[in-house]
Amino acid sequence: MSDDKLIRALRGGAIAWAFMGLIGIPLAVYFDFLEGWRWPPYNAIYDQMIVSVYFAVGICSAMAIRNPLKNISFL
Repeated sequence: MSDDKLIRALRGGAIAWAFMGLIGIPLAVYFDFLEGWRWPPYNAIYDQMIVSVYFAVGICSAMAIRNPLKNISFL
């Protein structure tokens, strides 16, 4: 695989993961779109913890979009 194709594939994956981490997962957890993210007994602290972890990974993915080959071990 050439470097250009590899960079495009890594950049596309990083963009998708950043979108999910920054927007998709928090919306799914807070609004419970999938009706399976919450488990009994409900505790908002667990939701905040899950969202913060995915949000942090989303931020790191968004920063890795600039140079995916340099950050390939993260991606």
